[in-house]
Amino acid sequence: MTYCRALAVTAVVGFLLMILGGAGVLFVPKLFVSILMKKLPLVNGSEAFELWRDIPLPAFQRVYFFNLTNPYEFLQEGKKPKLQEVGPYTFRVSMVKTNIVWNSNGTVSYREVRTFHFDREKSAGGQDDVIVSINGPLVGAGALLRVANPALRFVMAVVINKLDEQLIVNHTVGELLYDGYPDFLAAVSHMLDPTIPTSDGKFGYMHGRNATDDGLYTVYTGVGRMDLYNIITRWNGKKSLQAVVLLVTLSSEHSF
Repeated sequence: MTYCRALAVTAVVGFLLMILGGAGVLFVPKLFVSILMKKLPLVNGSEAFELWRDIPLPAFQRVYFFNLTNPYEFLQEGKKPKLQEVGPYTFRVSMVKTNIVWNSNGTVSYREVRTFHFDREKSAGGQDDVIVSINGPLVGAGALLRVANPALRFVMAVVINKLDEQLIVNHTVGELLYDGYPDFLAAVSHMLDPTIPTSDGKFGYMHGRNATDDGLYTVYTGVGRMDLYNIITRWNGKKSLQAVVLLVTLSSEHSF
């Protein structure tokens, strides 16, 4: 009798668990989605908004260079360049959104300031490491002058020859990245192409981009439309951007 009672209790419990399991399959996903719908949308003062505004997670930028190890043979003898990958040079990145404006159409506009701090412990070397590489401003100027008017091309060719610009240059990691180094071609690049922003006369692949933002973003908050959550709708007030493709052919013999 005791055995039969235990068997009956087990059967009832199993049946109830099966019912609860089925109910969980049906209702838990809906409950989960409901919670997300309440927690994730960007609402001023909410926890999600605070995390979105000032991202607490660690972020890193790792930069690698290709160091030219046979510059003389490459330039003077026309041999193939031998490149040595060096790096990483690691920067900790902090991202903070500023100038936040809530719009009436379910969007929010902001600027995101990114600051880069060099992390020596996570890097293969220091920012004073010297890299032998291509002269970026010279190559860029050559590409622009190919489509410039003949008079400007002639004047710039004379100036560049007077300056004794070299195709291969030596600069530190810091100079090639955020610090930059003085360069005449970088200073006059706006004259060659008005679409290029004016500079302080320095060139660096990331120069002028530390502790700055890259424009005004407008994204959907996700309120009422989670499928649009954080999707960019405008950048600097524009819904679309034009793509510019520039093809540059390099050789050891450069001319304008």
